[in-house]
Amino acid sequence: MSARRQIPWRTIAVAIVAAAAASAGTRTPLSPEVERAARTVTPQDLSEYVGVLAADDMDGRGLETAGNRRAAEYVVSAFTRIGVSAALPNYLQNFSLFDAALSQATALEVRDADGRELLRRTAGEEFYPASISASRTVTAEATFKPREAPGRIVFLPIGSGFSRAAERRRTVSEWTLKGAVGVIIIAPSLEPLGDTWQIGALDDDPSYQSAEIAAIPVAFITKGLADKLRPLVGRAQLTLAAEIERRQVKTFNVVAALPGADAARRDELVVVGAHLDHDGVDPRRGVFNGADDDASGVAGVLEVAEAFASAAAAGVRPARTIVFAIWNAEESGLFGSRHFVAHPSPQGRPVANLNLDMVGRDEDVPDPSSPRFSGFAATKAKDNVNVLHLLGYSHSPDLTSVVRMANEVTRFDLRTSYDAGSHNLVRRSDHWSFLEQGIPALFLTTGLHPDYHTPDDDADKINFEKLARVARMTFEAAWRLADAPSAPRFVP
Repeated sequence: MSARRQIPWRTIAVAIVAAAAASAGTRTPLSPEVERAARTVTPQDLSEYVGVLAADDMDGRGLETAGNRRAAEYVVSAFTRIGVSAALPNYLQNFSLFDAALSQATALEVRDADGRELLRRTAGEEFYPASISASRTVTAEATFKPREAPGRIVFLPIGSGFSRAAERRRTVSEWTLKGAVGVIIIAPSLEPLGDTWQIGALDDDPSYQSAEIAAIPVAFITKGLADKLRPLVGRAQLTLAAEIERRQVKTFNVVAALPGADAARRDELVVVGAHLDHDGVDPRRGVFNGADDDASGVAGVLEVAEAFASAAAAGVRPARTIVFAIWNAEESGLFGSRHFVAHPSPQGRPVANLNLDMVGRDEDVPDPSSPRFSGFAATKAKDNVNVLHLLGYSHSPDLTSVVRMANEVTRFDLRTSYDAGSHNLVRRSDHWSFLEQGIPALFLTTGLHPDYHTPDDDADKINFEKLARVARMTFEAAWRLADAPSAPRFVP
């Protein structure tokens, strides 16, 4: 039996005071090495990063452009210089999408035994194939009774595992194994489902979809249409035609990591992320440089990574692994972050995400009647010079407390007011990919402005002092999350 180590009473007292302060939500001091590392975050570094990423020769970092690839190579070179390891070979996490379009032949049709048409709907407000649907036409009996699914097209309510994209894939796979030849999901409305795509041939305006495709056709219909179909299905056959043209698109995330110091907690991942892509080039309007959206966030992540690397060089690392993720295809549908959450790298379990998206300006909503600002209240930039919004707070109270503690140094006016509302802002950035899967996540943003998604979102409009404060606060919050005794809770 080993000897019991005697711990000085002063050490015990300091630990008790620190624990009490943490539970009370007041800031406890970090080690001198960590405090020094935070000072490596500078406006000058951030200005250099944003200046490169938001330059015209980056082609607006549009997906499938040479500029998007150049921007990724620049981020890789920065991670290499900083000294954080690649989470995958060459730092790149490859994944695929489809550029998809519906054929005009896509339809839902019911005919009686004599071949007479009883009902027909083309893709529109009442009927729409799901993004995971196989490109296929099936004609079979249909049923609203799940036990009768083998050999039939089965109607299922959206609550039966279909409300989230990942749930849809799993649930359709289950019904395929049960013998269903098609699945039709009944929803109150098709508008909020996010499964719309263009109708007609593929063209220069891509409509990206996940590369994870079901083996059978899958579609959504409204409850109103389901009520019309219910008396018909017992005496007729149904044709579900989901005719889809798909072009494979290969892309990638850029992912670096600093392994945790505690072997027992090293497989728990604290992820600090931002998105690489933006809206590319419009031949008429010019380059959408996306300096705020989201070169500012990428620059912030790079500075956070440098601060962690500086602390590691001084011999100090947090218990958990820190992952620095630069996601692609955010503007197209959060595809990069969704792929990461499904396939975390390095291998482990993501326990928290801090997402930086548009963190370099002052919120400015001059005209709430504009569709671009629908659901927001009018506000002026001069009233928001010190404002930082947190989204996801209602699902991540532990993360919110940690950010508030870190903010005792940076002293932002933290706002928690955007998790609800018709603007749906909480679902519009990469943190949502984590929240969808029950992982605590916060979206940090300084808010929208008139240059949002226009060619006027340029580097000369970024407040680099403010961006530096966001990055320093993010570094401290990420460190505290990675070194905390327990992982944060998720609140459904």
